[in-house]
Amino acid sequence: MVVAVLGIGLPEIRASLELSEVWAGTLFSAIFVVAACASWSAGRLSDNLGRRRVLVAGGLALGAGFGLVSTIQSYRAAVAFLAVAGLGYGFITASVLSLVSDLLPSRRGLGMGLLSATYGLGSVSGPIVAAAIIQRFGWRGATATVGCIAAAIAAIQWLRVREPVRAQAVPRAAGAGRPGVMNRNMILLAVAQFFGGAVFWITSSWTPTFLRTAAELTLDQAGMVMAAWGATPIIGAMALGILSDRLGRKRIILLGAFPGVIVVLAVYGWLVHPLALAAGICLLGLCKSPVPSLVVALAQDSAAKGRVGAASGLIMSMHYVAALTTPVAMGQLITWLDSMTLAMLLGSALAFAVFGLLVTSVRETS
Repeated sequence: MVVAVLGIGLPEIRASLELSEVWAGTLFSAIFVVAACASWSAGRLSDNLGRRRVLVAGGLALGAGFGLVSTIQSYRAAVAFLAVAGLGYGFITASVLSLVSDLLPSRRGLGMGLLSATYGLGSVSGPIVAAAIIQRFGWRGATATVGCIAAAIAAIQWLRVREPVRAQAVPRAAGAGRPGVMNRNMILLAVAQFFGGAVFWITSSWTPTFLRTAAELTLDQAGMVMAAWGATPIIGAMALGILSDRLGRKRIILLGAFPGVIVVLAVYGWLVHPLALAAGICLLGLCKSPVPSLVVALAQDSAAKGRVGAASGLIMSMHYVAALTTPVAMGQLITWLDSMTLAMLLGSALAFAVFGLLVTSVRETS
């Protein structure tokens, strides 16, 4: 909800602080730069200090940082408070992924799919909540409201969440200390997550512009297509997560990766009619729905005993790195090729193909 509210309220925030489009865009960077760094650290902290402590600390930081955005009068204050919110954002994702893994060790696909579905619901409900509040109380009221929601959830988690007993890491040898998170599978999955995340961020950042310019859809038609794209992963993450518990994570991930290349070619190269584009975008959302949920689950399966938190944090950190770099890289590619259609084809198809090849190289564990 935080990211969605910031997005829909950005025009009002930009006008209030008298920011250009470029400087307004850096407000998102303030969240994701800190979240990328905090996520990996939070995973390690949750392994050592416990999931609930890190989760609640993240919720309070997110609530305080985003809530205080409602009081800002300057760009520097906005960046500072959004950085605090980004710290909480990174803490929450790493710790909640690890906690659900502890709660459902033999059904991690279901657990990760459930988290992806609720994340999607937050993305859908955020703009609705923000629009209703902004109309009555302005953007400051919207940020304050969502900040209070985050703090209230953190308080409930502190009172009601009960952690299961977690496995402790086994030392490699006497005096060798605890084993690290990095191994062959983890490196492959971290890089794969960057390219899989790139597909998501390319679609979310540049596809609306493609639909309105290259595909010549109206604003309402483009909104309809993107709404369909946003809803599909909510269903896909749950369904594919359950299937991955039965058929294996790697098989289900690859079921979307390589066909996703064909879907990209159809969406950006062949389809023209708004309904056909909506169907193609929905199929694209289904193909990418295992990212990042099942990549996280596969990494958790491959992690050393007692290092599930660090593995979860690493994968999500790469997801945020993709969020920071991919939209800018695509902008440069569009400028260089002087063709949005060709740039979207190359960028999305290449990212999907590399993602699939990297996952193919992973040795899946039972």
